[in-house]
Amino acid sequence: MFKRGQSYEHFYVECYDSNDEEFGNDRAHELDLWVERQFRKFLFNNTYKNQLNKDKIIFFFHLLGIDTNGHSHKPWSDVYMKNIQIVDGIIQRIENLIENYYRHDQKTTYVFTSDHGKLTTNFFFLL
Repeated sequence: MFKRGQSYEHFYVECYDSNDEEFGNDRAHELDLWVERQFRKFLFNNTYKNQLNKDKIIFFFHLLGIDTNGHSHKPWSDVYMKNIQIVDGIIQRIENLIENYYRHDQKTTYVFTSDHGKLTTNFFFLL
């Protein structure tokens, strides 16, 4: 959704293939874990070191797996409850990555959003 018609000069976009989005299976959480792995690779890739040390950086993460599981298996299902735990862990690990990377400078704002009142599906880190 962010790639279309945009200039790539000031932002970096990484997206999994739409063929990986399988509604109805119980592995949709793998999409969320993929986002975490890609961010870790991005953060420690020296290619982007200069950009990562600038002011006014926004990291946007869309965690589709939990939304998919909520629709496919319903919010009270074991699959969805497991995905909540997975997303909680992802958020904690990404927050730790950012805090450690920026040496706990206390300049980061965390914004979490969701749709349909379900657990976090999007979150932003504003640096």
